[in-house]
Amino acid sequence: MICQAKKHAGRMKDSSSLHFTGDGYKILFEEVTKCIKDNYPEQVPEKLDAKVKMQWEKDLGW
Repeated sequence: MICQAKKHAGRMKDSSSLHFTGDGYKILFEEVTKCIKDNYPEQVPEKLDAKVKMQWEKDLGW
C-alpha cells in the first residue's frame, strides 16, 4: 500500500527514489506532523507566524 514500484524487464524502472501512494503520503504527513508536535511543540504550523497561508492550511482551517 505505501510503496509502489513500476517494473520494467524484471527490474525497477526508477530505483533512485521512493514513490508512495496517496494513502502512503497521508500516513507520512500525519507521522511527520505528530513527530514535530511531540518533539518541537513550538514549531507546529498553528504557532508559526506565516505571511501567506498555503491552500492546505486554509483547507485544514489553520
